[in-house]
Amino acid sequence: RRQRQMCIRDRVYVYENAGETAAFIGMNGEYIEGIFVSDKMQSRGIGKLLLDHVKAKKDVLRLNVYQKNERAVRFYKR
Repeated sequence: RRQRQMCIRDRVYVYENAGETAAFIGMNGEYIEGIFVSDKMQSRGIGKLLLDHVKAKKDVLRLNVYQKNERAVRFYKR
């Protein structure tokens, strides 16, 4: 029998640009499931804006980052 796993998010915050989804951050409690910014909207401060938004709502945040993704590691360290 196949077991299914479900990814439950308690919140997804979306950044729209000209009526299109340009970025979003998925939260599961205090855990950041991921931040995704479209290629054409990267390096415009949108990821920081989303992260600052959830930081204002939560006392504690947790996440995992793939260590070899140096760009992501630098982003979260800033």
